Amino acid sequence: MDKKNKIEKFFIEKYLDSLLTNSQKLKIDSKSKIVIFSDLHIGRRNRKDDFLHNSSMFMHLLEHFYLPRGYTLVLNGDIEELQRNSFYKIKEKWSDLYALFDKFESEGNFYKIIGNHDMELFKYRNNNTDTGNYLHEAMILDFEGNSILIFHGHQATMSFILTSKFVKFGLKYIAQPLGIKNFTRSYNSPKIHKLEQFIYEFSSQRKIISIVGHTHRPLFESLSEVDLLRYKIETLLRSFPKKNSNDIASIKKIESDIEDEIRKNKEQIKEIYKENNEYRFSSSRYDQEFVIPSIFNSGSVIGKKGLTAIEISGNNISLIHYFDSSKKMNKYSYSEERITQIGDTSYYRTVLKKDSLDYIFRRIKLLT
Repeated sequence: MDKKNKIEKFFIEKYLDSLLTNSQKLKIDSKSKIVIFSDLHIGRRNRKDDFLHNSSMFMHLLEHFYLPRGYTLVLNGDIEELQRNSFYKIKEKWSDLYALFDKFESEGNFYKIIGNHDMELFKYRNNNTDTGNYLHEAMILDFEGNSILIFHGHQATMSFILTSKFVKFGLKYIAQPLGIKNFTRSYNSPKIHKLEQFIYEFSSQRKIISIVGHTHRPLFESLSEVDLLRYKIETLLRSFPKKNSNDIASIKKIESDIEDEIRKNKEQIKEIYKENNEYRFSSSRYDQEFVIPSIFNSGSVIGKKGLTAIEISGNNISLIHYFDSSKKMNKYSYSEERITQIGDTSYYRTVLKKDSLDYIFRRIKLLT
């Protein structure tokens, strides 16, 4: 690591340590139900509003799936697009959405974390009529003494560290007049990987899980979408039955099923590459020896092919994808995952990956 990266790492780790030390803690257990969404980028309900595309599905899921099931809703940054819109104008245009947020908040099940696109909300932090007591820079889920740090992710960039002194207290009077906007969003693959690398190393060294957003790139157990598919293919290749059985018909059936699974996963990787979206197909490997499952990313709500979320329920953590089958798009071939329809709607839920928190923390502790 060169001198510049060492300096960046020092200051970023110092800031992330302050989040780990000072953030509000919420104890969770096997009865807890939590869903984490990030990057809604809510605008003014017009054609320039990025949120509009998946808004109906998102609001239906909140009202008819998560709310009646008693989930705690965590919105992990970049909820409002305040670099282009007024907070009060957004609330006025999306009053039905904010009414849903209020329902979660009335049950004590609502947390809102600041991102770089809605950092202006800090000026409302002490005004209970605007943001209540649920506005945070980060929060910690305490699972049996193990920490899950939830923060948006822009804090792992040097540009944020350099400006954070005035961002919280002087955004209205300094940043906006000078035209300082969108200064921490990582758009290209090298910057995204560097940001993830900092968070990965920080989390692994402290034996915690970090759940972030910001990059719009889903991660599960420190693995990207393509990495997960490649690992599945490798596992399937190793699962072919041995030829020492007399039941030839059964072996052929198993082999045929495995080959079909491999083919579907290969097709999905090819579809991702066809999109030519570099950060989706670039590897998330941060360690040459083995992968420590210390960083997760909930993706975003504004994806062209649906929205993603992280769920924690029954001691398990899951990466979820929702899509609308009525919209014309190339659908993913989720071969071995469970796909369920949401009521009688055109919305579908897919569990992309699921693991127990006990197992993940055990791997973190033993591999670091």
